[in-house]
Amino acid sequence: MFTVKDGLPGNTIASVQEDRGGNLWVSSSGGLSKIEVGQDSQRVKIKCLNFDGV
Repeated sequence: MFTVKDGLPGNTIASVQEDRGGNLWVSSSGGLSKIEVGQDSQRVKIKCLNFDGV
């Protein structure tokens, strides 16, 4: 489980979708995040994309 402590912009999750590359896109109360999982499944990187009025 990921939270704002891990880099998500909000703790309330509305939706999670996986793209063709295996990345997870998470929409939360604070914005949109892309979660990239490394090929060894041990590395996880969270990128937060903040949009106003999407």
